[in-house]
Amino acid sequence: MLARVFVQLGDRPRLEALTSQTLDEALADAPSASAALRDRRMFNQAIAILTRQLTAPPSGVDLAHRVGTNQQRLTRIFREQVGMSPYEYLQQLRLERGRGLLHDTDLQVQLIADRVGYRNAGDFTRAFRRHFGVTPRQYRRGRLDREDGESAAT
Repeated sequence: MLARVFVQLGDRPRLEALTSQTLDEALADAPSASAALRDRRMFNQAIAILTRQLTAPPSGVDLAHRVGTNQQRLTRIFREQVGMSPYEYLQQLRLERGRGLLHDTDLQVQLIADRVGYRNAGDFTRAFRRHFGVTPRQYRRGRLDREDGESAAT
């Protein structure tokens, strides 16, 4: 079956590699491909859940169960896909969303912190500074300074 697929796709190198394999070797490769596909599907499901529930995300165990695995495997999948744990990914997602709100709106920092899942503005500010190198207010001030410079140049 794989040979027919490679012939149809015109993938001569893979066809030649396949013909040099024994049937047992070809079948041994198939489970790893399906495992990688399953891992990718679980990763995408977890990302969708975290994105939808940014302010009240599920626990690590609950997230893993909701995508059909355990916490250790989900952590391994996240590290393979993005080089960080689900928690670290959630933090980065929150900070990126906060940066977007700082850029696109005039909401107060406290309201932005609430919208991205931080209980208080101080925690958001510390995390933001650690990640971006400036405080939320400095980021917004820099954005406004750039916009003023652009409008003065026109």
